[in-house]
Amino acid sequence: MTYAMNASDMDPKWIEDMWAKFPCQKIVDQNGVENGNFRTGPVRGSFMSVLTRSKPIAPNPTGKFQATALFPPAANIDILKQAATEAALSKWPQAGQVGGPTLHTPFRQQVDKANLEGYTPGGIFITATADQRAPYAVNAQGAPITEEAQLLSGAWYFFVLRPFTFDAGLKKGVSFGLQGVMKIAEDRSFGGGGSNPKSDFHGVSIDTSAQAASVNAASLF
Repeated sequence: MTYAMNASDMDPKWIEDMWAKFPCQKIVDQNGVENGNFRTGPVRGSFMSVLTRSKPIAPNPTGKFQATALFPPAANIDILKQAATEAALSKWPQAGQVGGPTLHTPFRQQVDKANLEGYTPGGIFITATADQRAPYAVNAQGAPITEEAQLLSGAWYFFVLRPFTFDAGLKKGVSFGLQGVMKIAEDRSFGGGGSNPKSDFHGVSIDTSAQAASVNAASLF
């Protein structure tokens, strides 16, 4: 597998190097205390309703804050899977055994959403949510981002996630709560048709030395 992703202008070597430097990890504070949160490696954001609630969808009448993390196909997410497993077993000790409950998984295959821009076969995605309050959003320098328009789908982020269990009768399982995001790099935005000006105008060279006054605008149309 590689680190290349669909609808991306990012060099796969940059992605690989960033994952080597910043793998998924358990967050530990300055005193060495774990707070239950996990930081992803570099992921692309999709459906970024981080600061503004999404449209209300039953059974949530007020909507949610949410964002989807698209992991490169070669990304190692074992620590997130282990965290989800531990959360599940703490709630349902018989999970995974014969006669145990069938649980919802937070780890979805991007190939199942291949009709959506940027979703890459071989990679997984996690949709994380927050109900009570907006997650934080900061830029690569740690300064707060206060406008949703700056949190573009397609850009690269670190997500801070926290596993939790839910039991809604027929549907039960593990999800991840969205604690916050750090935007770390721009990339081609989703939902814009996927057009890239660098590609669209590759090889075009315009001589700007000619005087604009030499063009008779009245004769153009």
